[in-house]
Amino acid sequence: MIKMTNVNKTYPNGTQALKNVNLTIQDGEFVFIVGPSGAGKSTLIKMLLNEELPTTGRIMVNNFELSAIKRRKVPMLRRSIGVVFQDFRLIPTMNVYDNVAFALRVTNVTTREIRRRVPYILNLVGLAHKAKAMPEQISGGEQQRVALARALVNNPSLIIADEPTGNIDPEMTYEIMELMIEINKVGTTILMVTHEHDLVTHFHKRVIAIDGGAVVSDMPENRRRA
Repeated sequence: MIKMTNVNKTYPNGTQALKNVNLTIQDGEFVFIVGPSGAGKSTLIKMLLNEELPTTGRIMVNNFELSAIKRRKVPMLRRSIGVVFQDFRLIPTMNVYDNVAFALRVTNVTTREIRRRVPYILNLVGLAHKAKAMPEQISGGEQQRVALARALVNNPSLIIADEPTGNIDPEMTYEIMELMIEINKVGTTILMVTHEHDLVTHFHKRVIAIDGGAVVSDMPENRRRA
């Protein structure tokens, strides 16, 4: 679960990026975060990943209180979160298999477990046949599926997707979205930042709008279906 209580963030230059943000996202929800550039979306994501701390307020993510988390527990927090970025962030010198396996190796997972998990995840995202391909040899949509596989391989309870469809064509966009919907159906919480209003309209999920650092609307899924 994500819970932000009276969260404010002011940077050293005086910019107030978040203003009294209060929100709760329950386990298993699929939530879109929308808003214009500069609204505070990136700051919010950085806070959930413990890359930034609030100036005031409290943040809970997956039972970790981020303002008081011990340094030794930060890796545990981050293993519980899978992150998917707009620019894929694949390692160009590694093939598809090794890009996914890398997420396990850095957490000291055994070679035996890596050999079990990586093929399973690649099959889940439809890329088992591309395991030996290099990133430059596959399409943008396939690269994003590799990035999603990498986010999934540690079996996180939460996936944060930051503009994951921004660099792929419309057909692949809907394939990625359908895949994320299926992942959500098995209980994984999905928090997706997007500028693509067509996706928000098509997929009737909860929508939280941020503007000027504040939550300006929060439309639940059941109201969107009405």
